[in-house]
Amino acid sequence: MWTQKDWSLTVGSEPKTVNLQDTELELTSAALVSGEKAVLRVAHADGPQFALARLPTTKDLRIETIRAKFSGKVTFTSIGGKVMLSGLHITEELSDEGEEEEEEEEEEEEEEAPAAPAKGSKRPLETTSTPASSSSAGQTKKAKVAEAKAKAKADPKANTVEFGDEAPKAKAKAKADPTKPQVGGKFQMRSGLVYEVLKLGKGPTAMRGRNVQVRYDGHLAKTGKRFDKGVIKFALGKGEVIRGWDEGVSGMVRGEKRRLLIPSALGYGARGAPPTIPKNADLIFEVELLNC
Repeated sequence: MWTQKDWSLTVGSEPKTVNLQDTELELTSAALVSGEKAVLRVAHADGPQFALARLPTTKDLRIETIRAKFSGKVTFTSIGGKVMLSGLHITEELSDEGEEEEEEEEEEEEEEAPAAPAKGSKRPLETTSTPASSSSAGQTKKAKVAEAKAKAKADPKANTVEFGDEAPKAKAKAKADPTKPQVGGKFQMRSGLVYEVLKLGKGPTAMRGRNVQVRYDGHLAKTGKRFDKGVIKFALGKGEVIRGWDEGVSGMVRGEKRRLLIPSALGYGARGAPPTIPKNADLIFEVELLNC
């Protein structure tokens, strides 16, 4: 039976790891609880970090709605302020009574299952098994589970939140994690801007107020026609470029490359930028953060 429980975690500059064993975490929101702004970053397993959300999104809004599912080992970090994460912890529970019934059924099958005779064999069938043998098998299984639980308790990890069974089933298959950071991952912001990760970066993060250097290639979304390309330097978040750039570049890591799908309201709007950009034109930019 699958159960859902409310889950929350406060994250600061010190990384916090969540170990999800045979369970899932559905993240629904992030709230800024201290500081003026923050970038929430996440890394799956031992992979690189990537920006999951930026807070606050406006002067009055300090909560960001997030829709993401995680499993396995996930590490959260907040740069610039403390963030409280909220969501649902989803797990499959098996009661002790259910486990005992399962063991009893296995024991009964061992006792009742006769060996198949060979054709023409005159030897009598051995149809019984000793109670001591089946009882010993059940005790051995319980002993292994107890030993695994004791080992898990004897190995606590700092800044680690443990979920799920401490003695996972040996036959459980590893689940593929669709949220693992990878080239091609798409994210949509509350403003309507969508960005796709084309290349992961490594290094400092582009924050509001910092001077950044970006290589760009701009196209019209409707026709695919290129209207501009080059390298530009500007102060991030100061209105020196279109709003879609201020939002889409913020949170990038040096060396990271994104494709920004910018709606006209975050670009040049009803006026456009004649003669190359018509009015109410949606834009596509491929941007690479060179320095920040």
